[in-house]
Amino acid sequence: MRTINAPGTNSGIAQGLDGGRVGQLYGQLSFKNLVFTGAYGSRRKDIPTASFGTVFNEQQFPEQTTDRHTLADVEYSRTLGVSHVTVRGSFDRFSYDGTYPLAGASADAIQLALNSVLGTSWTGEALLTRTLPGRQVVTLGTEFVDNVHQNQQTHYVNPTAPLFSITRSSLQEAVYLQDEIKLTPRLIANGGVRYDRYEHFQPVSPRAALIFSPSSSQSFKYLYGRAFRAPNEYERNTFYFGDGTQNLRPESIDTQEIVWERYTHDWLRTSVSAYRYTANGLITPAPDPSTLLGATYVNAARVQAKGLEFEAQMRLGAGLVGLASYALQRAEDVQTGEVLVNSPGQMAKMRLSVPGPSRRSFVSVELLSMSSRSTLAGDTLRPATTASIAMIVPAGSAFELVGGVANLFNVQYADPVSSQLQQDAIVQNGRTLRIGLTWKFWPK
Repeated sequence: MRTINAPGTNSGIAQGLDGGRVGQLYGQLSFKNLVFTGAYGSRRKDIPTASFGTVFNEQQFPEQTTDRHTLADVEYSRTLGVSHVTVRGSFDRFSYDGTYPLAGASADAIQLALNSVLGTSWTGEALLTRTLPGRQVVTLGTEFVDNVHQNQQTHYVNPTAPLFSITRSSLQEAVYLQDEIKLTPRLIANGGVRYDRYEHFQPVSPRAALIFSPSSSQSFKYLYGRAFRAPNEYERNTFYFGDGTQNLRPESIDTQEIVWERYTHDWLRTSVSAYRYTANGLITPAPDPSTLLGATYVNAARVQAKGLEFEAQMRLGAGLVGLASYALQRAEDVQTGEVLVNSPGQMAKMRLSVPGPSRRSFVSVELLSMSSRSTLAGDTLRPATTASIAMIVPAGSAFELVGGVANLFNVQYADPVSSQLQQDAIVQNGRTLRIGLTWKFWPK
Protein backbone atom coordinates (compact mmCIF):
# COMPACT_ATOMS: atom_id res chain seq x y z
CA MET A 1 0.00 0.00 0.00
CA ARG A 2 1.30 3.45 -0.85
CA THR A 3 1.86 5.58 2.24
CA ILE A 4 2.86 9.09 3.28
CA ASN A 5 3.55 8.07 6.88
CA ALA A 6 7.04 9.57 7.23
CA PRO A 7 8.73 12.25 9.40
CA GLY A 8 8.94 14.62 6.42
CA THR A 9 5.15 14.52 6.03
CA ASN A 10 4.22 14.93 9.71
CA SER A 11 3.96 11.13 10.13
CA GLY A 12 0.98 11.06 7.79
CA ILE A 13 -1.19 13.38 9.91
CA ALA A 14 -2.90 16.37 8.27
CA GLN A 15 -3.62 18.87 11.04
CA GLY A 16 -6.80 20.97 10.82
CA LEU A 17 -7.28 20.23 7.12
CA ASP A 18 -10.48 18.18 7.02
CA GLY A 19 -13.11 20.88 7.52
CA GLY A 20 -15.90 22.12 5.31
CA ARG A 21 -18.89 24.41 5.02
CA VAL A 22 -22.19 23.71 3.25
CA GLY A 23 -25.10 26.03 2.51
CA GLN A 24 -28.27 25.12 0.61
CA LEU A 25 -31.47 26.91 -0.36
CA TYR A 26 -34.46 25.21 -2.01
CA GLY A 27 -37.93 26.44 -2.90
CA GLN A 28 -40.94 25.41 -4.96
CA LEU A 29 -44.00 27.41 -6.00
CA SER A 30 -47.05 26.05 -7.82
CA PHE A 31 -50.05 27.74 -9.35
CA LYS A 32 -52.63 25.63 -11.15
CA ASN A 33 -50.68 23.80 -13.90
CA LEU A 34 -47.44 25.72 -13.41
CA VAL A 35 -44.61 24.68 -11.06
CA PHE A 36 -41.43 26.67 -10.40
CA THR A 37 -38.47 25.08 -8.63
CA GLY A 38 -35.33 26.90 -7.58
CA ALA A 39 -32.24 25.74 -5.70
CA TYR A 40 -28.82 27.03 -4.76
CA GLY A 41 -26.01 25.23 -2.99
CA SER A 42 -22.46 26.07 -2.03
CA ARG A 43 -19.85 23.75 -0.56
CA ARG A 44 -16.31 24.49 0.59
CA LYS A 45 -14.09 21.52 1.43
CA ASP A 46 -10.60 21.40 2.89
CA ILE A 47 -8.74 18.44 1.34
CA PRO A 48 -6.44 16.55 3.74
CA THR A 49 -5.37 13.74 1.36
CA ALA A 50 -2.94 15.61 -0.95
CA SER A 51 -4.72 14.78 -4.20
CA PHE A 52 -3.23 15.35 -7.67
CA GLY A 53 0.33 15.35 -6.32
CA THR A 54 -0.08 18.34 -3.99
CA VAL A 55 2.01 18.93 -0.88
CA PHE A 56 0.76 16.99 2.13
CA ASN A 57 -0.17 18.89 5.33
CA GLU A 58 0.48 22.31 3.77
CA GLN A 59 -0.68 24.88 6.34
CA GLN A 60 -0.01 28.26 4.71
CA PHE A 61 -1.73 27.47 1.39
CA PRO A 62 -3.97 24.46 2.15
CA GLU A 63 -5.61 22.44 -0.61
CA GLN A 64 -9.22 23.58 -0.81
CA THR A 65 -12.15 23.31 -3.23
CA THR A 66 -15.36 25.33 -3.50
CA ASP A 67 -18.26 24.43 -5.76
CA ARG A 68 -21.58 26.20 -6.32
CA HIS A 69 -24.73 24.99 -8.06
CA THR A 70 -27.71 27.09 -9.18
CA LEU A 71 -30.89 25.62 -10.66
CA ALA A 72 -34.10 27.25 -11.88
CA ASP A 73 -36.82 25.06 -13.41
CA VAL A 74 -40.29 25.89 -14.77
CA GLU A 75 -42.76 23.16 -15.73
CA TYR A 76 -46.24 23.46 -17.26
CA SER A 77 -48.47 20.40 -17.39
CA ARG A 78 -52.00 20.03 -18.74
CA THR A 79 -54.46 17.33 -19.79
CA LEU A 80 -56.14 17.78 -23.19
CA GLY A 81 -58.76 15.13 -23.77
CA VAL A 82 -56.98 11.74 -23.84
CA SER A 83 -53.57 13.42 -24.02
CA HIS A 84 -51.32 14.87 -21.35
CA VAL A 85 -48.77 17.54 -22.28
CA THR A 86 -45.77 18.65 -20.24
CA VAL A 87 -43.39 21.46 -21.22
CA ARG A 88 -40.32 22.22 -19.15
CA GLY A 89 -37.50 24.75 -19.27
CA SER A 90 -34.53 25.01 -16.93
CA PHE A 91 -31.34 26.93 -16.27
CA ASP A 92 -28.38 25.15 -14.66
CA ARG A 93 -25.08 26.71 -13.58
CA PHE A 94 -22.12 25.02 -11.88
CA SER A 95 -18.87 26.68 -10.88
CA TYR A 96 -15.80 25.30 -9.15
CA ASP A 97 -12.61 26.81 -7.75
CA GLY A 98 -9.71 24.78 -6.43
CA THR A 99 -6.49 25.77 -4.66
CA TYR A 100 -3.65 23.28 -5.11
CA PRO A 101 -0.25 23.73 -3.34
CA LEU A 102 2.52 22.12 -5.40
CA ALA A 103 6.18 21.58 -4.59
CA GLY A 104 8.34 24.48 -5.79
CA ALA A 105 11.91 24.67 -7.01
CA SER A 106 13.39 24.50 -3.49
CA ALA A 107 12.55 22.20 -0.61
CA ASP A 108 10.44 24.76 1.28
CA ALA A 109 8.96 26.61 -1.70
CA ILE A 110 5.28 26.25 -2.58
CA GLN A 111 3.95 26.85 -6.07
CA LEU A 112 0.23 27.61 -5.80
CA ALA A 113 -2.07 26.54 -8.64
CA LEU A 114 -5.62 27.82 -9.00
CA ASN A 115 -8.13 25.82 -11.03
CA SER A 116 -11.53 27.17 -12.14
CA VAL A 117 -14.45 25.50 -13.91
CA LEU A 118 -17.69 27.01 -15.21
CA GLY A 119 -20.61 25.06 -16.68
CA THR A 120 -23.82 26.78 -17.77
CA SER A 121 -26.70 25.21 -19.68
CA TRP A 122 -30.26 25.91 -20.82
CA THR A 123 -32.62 22.96 -21.29
CA GLY A 124 -35.99 22.73 -23.03
CA GLU A 125 -38.16 19.60 -23.00
CA ALA A 126 -41.60 18.68 -24.29
CA LEU A 127 -43.51 15.48 -23.47
CA LEU A 128 -46.78 14.12 -24.87
CA THR A 129 -48.56 11.10 -23.40
CA ARG A 130 -51.65 9.82 -25.23
CA THR A 131 -54.01 6.89 -24.77
CA LEU A 132 -54.69 4.97 -28.00
CA PRO A 133 -57.18 2.27 -28.96
CA GLY A 134 -56.06 -1.27 -28.26
CA ARG A 135 -55.17 -0.53 -24.62
CA GLN A 136 -52.05 1.41 -25.54
CA VAL A 137 -50.35 4.40 -23.95
CA VAL A 138 -47.79 6.17 -26.14
CA THR A 139 -45.24 8.69 -24.90
CA LEU A 140 -43.33 10.98 -27.25
CA GLY A 141 -40.71 13.44 -26.06
CA THR A 142 -37.93 15.71 -27.20
CA GLU A 143 -35.12 17.49 -25.38
CA PHE A 144 -32.71 20.25 -26.31
CA VAL A 145 -29.68 21.29 -24.24
CA ASP A 146 -27.52 24.33 -24.96
CA ASN A 147 -24.25 24.02 -23.02
CA VAL A 148 -23.33 27.70 -23.12
CA HIS A 149 -20.19 27.35 -21.01
CA GLN A 150 -17.93 24.31 -20.62
CA ASN A 151 -14.89 26.25 -19.48
CA GLN A 152 -11.74 25.20 -17.63
CA GLN A 153 -8.62 27.11 -16.71
CA THR A 154 -5.59 26.77 -14.44
CA HIS A 155 -2.84 29.25 -13.60
CA TYR A 156 -0.02 29.65 -11.11
CA VAL A 157 0.24 32.54 -8.65
CA ASN A 158 3.33 34.10 -7.02
CA PRO A 159 4.44 34.59 -9.74
CA THR A 160 1.38 34.55 -11.97
CA ALA A 161 1.75 32.20 -14.93
CA PRO A 162 -1.14 30.82 -17.03
CA LEU A 163 -1.13 27.09 -17.74
CA PHE A 164 -4.20 26.66 -19.93
CA SER A 165 -7.60 28.16 -20.64
CA ILE A 166 -10.25 26.12 -22.45
CA THR A 167 -13.48 27.79 -23.57
CA ARG A 168 -16.07 25.47 -25.09
CA SER A 169 -19.78 25.20 -25.79
CA SER A 170 -21.93 22.49 -27.33
CA LEU A 171 -25.46 21.42 -28.22
CA GLN A 172 -27.30 18.22 -27.36
CA GLU A 173 -30.58 17.03 -28.88
CA ALA A 174 -32.71 13.99 -28.15
CA VAL A 175 -36.01 12.40 -29.13
CA TYR A 176 -37.63 9.39 -27.48
CA LEU A 177 -40.68 7.19 -27.99
CA GLN A 178 -42.31 4.69 -25.65
CA ASP A 179 -45.33 2.42 -26.12
CA GLU A 180 -47.07 0.45 -23.38
CA ILE A 181 -49.55 -2.23 -24.46
CA LYS A 182 -51.84 -4.22 -22.19
CA LEU A 183 -51.79 -7.54 -24.08
CA THR A 184 -54.10 -9.30 -21.60
CA PRO A 185 -55.58 -8.30 -18.24
CA ARG A 186 -52.48 -9.81 -16.60
CA LEU A 187 -49.73 -9.13 -19.15
CA ILE A 188 -48.21 -5.75 -20.07
CA ALA A 189 -45.47 -5.10 -22.65
CA ASN A 190 -43.47 -1.91 -22.68
CA GLY A 191 -40.91 -0.80 -25.25
CA GLY A 192 -39.08 2.39 -26.06
CA VAL A 193 -36.12 3.93 -27.82
CA ARG A 194 -34.15 7.17 -27.36
CA TYR A 195 -31.90 8.87 -29.90
CA ASP A 196 -29.30 11.38 -28.69
CA ARG A 197 -27.23 13.63 -30.90
CA TYR A 198 -23.90 15.07 -29.79
CA GLU A 199 -21.26 16.80 -31.89
CA HIS A 200 -19.22 13.64 -32.55
CA PHE A 201 -21.57 10.73 -31.81
CA GLN A 202 -25.24 9.74 -31.95
CA PRO A 203 -26.02 6.91 -29.49
CA VAL A 204 -29.30 4.99 -29.57
CA SER A 205 -30.73 3.60 -26.33
CA PRO A 206 -33.49 0.96 -26.46
CA ARG A 207 -35.37 -0.47 -23.53
CA ALA A 208 -38.12 -3.06 -23.01
CA ALA A 209 -40.15 -4.63 -20.21
CA LEU A 210 -42.58 -7.54 -19.86
CA ILE A 211 -44.77 -7.57 -16.72
CA PHE A 212 -46.92 -10.57 -15.72
CA SER A 213 -49.28 -10.26 -12.75
CA PRO A 214 -50.88 -13.63 -11.86
CA SER A 215 -52.77 -11.87 -9.05
CA SER A 216 -53.33 -8.40 -7.68
CA SER A 217 -50.64 -8.98 -5.03
CA GLN A 218 -47.90 -10.59 -7.15
CA SER A 219 -45.93 -9.76 -10.28
CA PHE A 220 -43.03 -11.04 -12.39
CA LYS A 221 -40.98 -8.62 -14.49
CA TYR A 222 -38.32 -8.90 -17.15
CA LEU A 223 -36.49 -5.61 -17.75
CA TYR A 224 -33.95 -4.76 -20.44
CA GLY A 225 -32.25 -1.46 -21.11
CA ARG A 226 -29.26 0.19 -22.68
CA ALA A 227 -27.78 3.46 -21.45
CA PHE A 228 -24.66 5.50 -22.15
CA ARG A 229 -22.42 8.14 -20.61
CA ALA A 230 -20.66 10.63 -22.85
CA PRO A 231 -17.09 11.67 -21.96
CA ASN A 232 -17.08 14.83 -19.88
CA GLU A 233 -14.93 17.90 -20.50
CA TYR A 234 -12.44 16.99 -17.78
CA GLU A 235 -11.75 13.61 -19.40
CA ARG A 236 -11.35 15.38 -22.76
CA ASN A 237 -8.87 17.95 -21.40
CA THR A 238 -5.97 17.78 -23.87
CA PHE A 239 -3.61 19.81 -21.66
CA TYR A 240 -3.78 17.20 -18.89
CA PHE A 241 -4.31 14.00 -20.86
CA GLY A 242 -3.11 14.60 -24.44
CA ASP A 243 -4.80 14.92 -27.83
CA GLY A 244 -5.93 11.29 -27.83
CA THR A 245 -8.82 12.14 -25.51
CA GLN A 246 -10.59 13.84 -28.42
CA ASN A 247 -11.24 10.33 -29.79
CA LEU A 248 -13.12 9.18 -26.68
CA ARG A 249 -16.52 7.60 -27.36
CA PRO A 250 -19.48 7.16 -24.99
CA GLU A 251 -19.33 4.22 -22.63
CA SER A 252 -22.45 2.03 -22.67
CA ILE A 253 -24.15 -0.49 -20.45
CA ASP A 254 -26.70 -3.21 -21.24
CA THR A 255 -28.84 -4.31 -18.31
CA GLN A 256 -31.09 -7.36 -17.87
CA GLU A 257 -33.10 -7.99 -14.74
CA ILE A 258 -35.75 -10.48 -13.60
CA VAL A 259 -37.86 -9.38 -10.62
CA TRP A 260 -40.42 -11.17 -8.48
CA GLU A 261 -42.51 -8.94 -6.21
CA ARG A 262 -45.24 -9.82 -3.75
CA TYR A 263 -47.48 -7.89 -1.35
CA THR A 264 -48.83 -9.66 1.72
CA HIS A 265 -51.89 -7.74 2.86
CA ASP A 266 -50.87 -4.19 3.83
CA TRP A 267 -47.89 -4.98 6.05
CA LEU A 268 -45.25 -6.77 3.95
CA ARG A 269 -43.66 -6.31 0.53
CA THR A 270 -41.01 -8.81 -0.57
CA SER A 271 -38.96 -8.93 -3.75
CA VAL A 272 -36.22 -11.02 -5.31
CA SER A 273 -34.26 -9.86 -8.34
CA ALA A 274 -31.49 -11.37 -10.43
CA TYR A 275 -29.53 -9.13 -12.76
CA ARG A 276 -26.74 -9.10 -15.31
CA TYR A 277 -25.04 -5.90 -16.44
CA THR A 278 -22.49 -5.63 -19.24
CA ALA A 279 -20.59 -2.37 -19.66
CA ASN A 280 -18.57 -1.71 -22.81
CA GLY A 281 -15.90 0.85 -23.61
CA LEU A 282 -15.64 2.16 -20.06
CA ILE A 283 -13.72 5.43 -19.96
CA THR A 284 -10.72 4.32 -17.93
CA PRO A 285 -7.47 5.96 -16.76
CA ALA A 286 -4.39 4.52 -18.50
CA PRO A 287 -0.65 5.25 -18.09
CA ASP A 288 0.80 7.64 -20.69
CA PRO A 289 4.27 9.08 -19.94
CA SER A 290 3.88 11.65 -22.75
CA THR A 291 1.12 13.59 -20.93
CA LEU A 292 1.48 16.18 -18.18
CA LEU A 293 -0.01 13.94 -15.49
CA GLY A 294 1.52 10.73 -16.83
CA ALA A 295 -1.89 9.31 -17.63
CA THR A 296 -4.75 9.61 -20.11
CA TYR A 297 -8.30 8.32 -20.59
CA VAL A 298 -9.22 5.57 -23.05
CA ASN A 299 -12.27 3.44 -23.93
CA ALA A 300 -10.75 0.24 -22.60
CA ALA A 301 -12.59 -1.86 -20.09
CA ARG A 302 -15.41 -4.34 -20.63
CA VAL A 303 -17.06 -5.13 -17.31
CA GLN A 304 -19.71 -7.64 -16.36
CA ALA A 305 -21.69 -7.70 -13.12
CA LYS A 306 -24.03 -10.46 -11.97
CA GLY A 307 -26.01 -10.52 -8.79
CA LEU A 308 -28.97 -11.55 -6.69
CA GLU A 309 -30.88 -9.20 -4.37
CA PHE A 310 -33.49 -9.84 -1.67
CA GLU A 311 -35.57 -7.13 -0.02
CA ALA A 312 -38.41 -6.95 2.48
CA GLN A 313 -40.35 -3.88 3.62
CA MET A 314 -42.54 -4.23 6.69
CA ARG A 315 -45.19 -2.12 8.43
CA LEU A 316 -45.17 -3.54 11.93
CA GLY A 317 -47.94 -1.53 13.54
CA ALA A 318 -47.87 1.47 15.88
CA GLY A 319 -46.05 3.40 13.15
CA LEU A 320 -43.01 1.09 13.03
CA VAL A 321 -41.50 0.61 9.56
CA GLY A 322 -38.72 -1.89 8.82
CA LEU A 323 -36.50 -2.62 5.84
CA ALA A 324 -34.09 -5.50 5.28
CA SER A 325 -32.06 -6.26 2.16
CA TYR A 326 -29.21 -8.54 1.10
CA ALA A 327 -27.20 -8.49 -2.13
CA LEU A 328 -24.83 -11.12 -3.50
CA GLN A 329 -22.82 -9.90 -6.49
CA ARG A 330 -19.69 -10.20 -8.59
CA ALA A 331 -18.35 -7.46 -10.85
CA GLU A 332 -15.31 -8.34 -12.94
CA ASP A 333 -13.16 -7.25 -15.84
CA VAL A 334 -14.19 -9.56 -18.69
CA GLN A 335 -10.71 -9.65 -20.22
CA THR A 336 -8.75 -10.49 -17.06
CA GLY A 337 -11.45 -12.08 -14.91
CA GLU A 338 -10.34 -9.96 -11.94
CA VAL A 339 -12.88 -8.57 -9.48
CA LEU A 340 -13.25 -4.80 -9.75
CA VAL A 341 -11.70 -2.46 -7.22
CA ASN A 342 -14.04 -1.34 -4.40
CA SER A 343 -16.67 -3.93 -5.34
CA PRO A 344 -17.93 -5.87 -2.29
CA GLY A 345 -19.22 -9.36 -3.01
CA GLN A 346 -21.91 -9.08 -0.33
CA MET A 347 -23.91 -6.22 1.14
CA ALA A 348 -26.66 -6.23 3.77
CA LYS A 349 -28.82 -3.45 5.20
CA MET A 350 -31.36 -3.25 8.00
CA ARG A 351 -33.36 -0.18 9.00
CA LEU A 352 -36.06 0.44 11.58
CA SER A 353 -38.00 3.72 11.81
CA VAL A 354 -39.90 4.54 15.00
CA PRO A 355 -42.37 7.43 15.30
CA GLY A 356 -41.54 10.04 17.91
CA PRO A 357 -43.72 11.51 20.61
CA SER A 358 -44.99 14.34 18.40
CA ARG A 359 -46.49 14.44 14.91
CA ARG A 360 -43.94 14.31 12.04
CA SER A 361 -41.11 13.25 14.39
CA PHE A 362 -39.27 9.96 14.06
CA VAL A 363 -36.06 8.11 14.90
CA SER A 364 -34.40 5.75 12.43
CA VAL A 365 -31.71 3.16 13.19
CA GLU A 366 -29.73 1.60 10.33
CA LEU A 367 -27.10 -1.15 10.02
CA LEU A 368 -24.96 -1.45 6.88
CA SER A 369 -22.57 -4.33 6.29
CA MET A 370 -20.07 -4.82 3.44
CA SER A 371 -17.74 -7.72 2.70
CA SER A 372 -14.06 -7.27 1.86
CA ARG A 373 -12.97 -5.07 -1.08
CA SER A 374 -9.81 -4.84 -3.14
CA THR A 375 -7.72 -1.73 -3.80
CA LEU A 376 -5.79 -0.50 -6.83
CA ALA A 377 -2.53 -1.74 -5.32
CA GLY A 378 -3.99 -5.24 -4.91
CA ASP A 379 -4.57 -5.14 -1.16
CA THR A 380 -7.76 -6.44 0.43
CA LEU A 381 -9.66 -4.34 2.95
CA ARG A 382 -11.45 -6.17 5.74
CA PRO A 383 -15.27 -6.33 5.97
CA ALA A 384 -17.05 -3.55 7.83
CA THR A 385 -20.39 -3.19 9.61
CA THR A 386 -21.52 0.26 10.75
CA ALA A 387 -24.58 1.59 12.54
CA SER A 388 -26.18 5.02 12.38
CA ILE A 389 -29.10 6.90 13.96
CA ALA A 390 -31.11 9.71 12.36
CA MET A 391 -33.89 11.80 13.86
CA ILE A 392 -36.30 14.62 13.02
CA VAL A 393 -38.14 16.59 15.73
CA PRO A 394 -40.54 19.39 14.66
CA ALA A 395 -40.13 22.67 16.53
CA GLY A 396 -43.29 24.54 15.66
CA SER A 397 -44.81 24.69 12.19
CA ALA A 398 -41.81 26.22 10.40
CA PHE A 399 -38.76 24.63 12.05
CA GLU A 400 -37.43 21.08 12.31
CA LEU A 401 -34.53 19.89 14.41
CA VAL A 402 -32.55 17.28 12.47
CA GLY A 403 -29.65 15.25 13.71
CA GLY A 404 -27.97 11.92 13.89
CA VAL A 405 -24.94 9.86 14.79
CA ALA A 406 -22.94 8.16 12.03
CA ASN A 407 -20.72 5.15 12.77
CA LEU A 408 -22.35 4.80 16.17
CA PHE A 409 -19.94 2.15 17.49
CA ASN A 410 -16.82 3.92 16.22
CA VAL A 411 -15.81 1.12 13.83
CA GLN A 412 -12.36 1.56 12.24
CA TYR A 413 -12.52 0.87 8.51
CA ALA A 414 -11.14 2.23 5.24
CA ASP A 415 -12.37 2.73 1.68
CA PRO A 416 -10.33 2.23 -1.53
CA VAL A 417 -9.50 5.42 -3.45
CA SER A 418 -8.56 6.38 -7.00
CA SER A 419 -5.11 6.80 -8.53
CA GLN A 420 -5.39 10.59 -8.12
CA LEU A 421 -4.47 10.24 -4.44
CA GLN A 422 -1.15 9.22 -2.89
CA GLN A 423 -2.87 6.75 -0.56
CA ASP A 424 -4.30 3.43 -1.64
CA ALA A 425 -7.08 3.50 0.97
CA ILE A 426 -8.34 6.17 3.36
CA VAL A 427 -9.56 5.53 6.89
CA GLN A 428 -13.11 6.81 7.30
CA ASN A 429 -14.55 8.93 10.09
CA GLY A 430 -15.29 7.36 13.44
CA ARG A 431 -18.33 8.23 15.53
CA THR A 432 -19.70 11.52 14.14
CA LEU A 433 -22.49 13.67 15.57
CA ARG A 434 -24.50 15.89 13.23
CA ILE A 435 -27.18 18.39 14.23
CA GLY A 436 -29.01 21.07 12.29
CA LEU A 437 -32.10 23.22 12.01
CA THR A 438 -34.38 23.30 8.97
CA TRP A 439 -36.53 26.36 8.31
CA LYS A 440 -39.48 26.10 5.92
CA PHE A 441 -40.88 29.25 4.32
CA TRP A 442 -44.69 29.30 4.18
CA PRO A 443 -45.20 25.90 5.85
CA LYS A 444 -48.39 24.03 5.10
